[in-house]
Amino acid sequence: MIVAHEEWLQDMREIRTGSILSPLRVLGFVSHELAYNMWIGIFPLLWHVLEEKGRHSIAITMQQLLAQDFHADQVCTSLICLTRTGLLPPARALAQLRLPA
Repeated sequence: MIVAHEEWLQDMREIRTGSILSPLRVLGFVSHELAYNMWIGIFPLLWHVLEEKGRHSIAITMQQLLAQDFHADQVCTSLICLTRTGLLPPARALAQLRLPA
């Protein structure tokens, strides 16, 4: 039993982030609904394991994404959709996602 557990631990040590995130990225292209569910479900979980540098990088990227013209237009037409999809995951993470000014 101990040997089997050691083998399992060794297998787990060989798993890398890319081996998990790459298939998830592919699944995100299957449907909009699946991509949405993955975004709101996985982001809060992953936020807590990111280092400060990674969090800052994501905050910068989100700021740039939300500043795009199509998001500005969406605010005028569908604020609920933008809020639900773009801002719900950080809120669910209960993270202090500080977007740089």
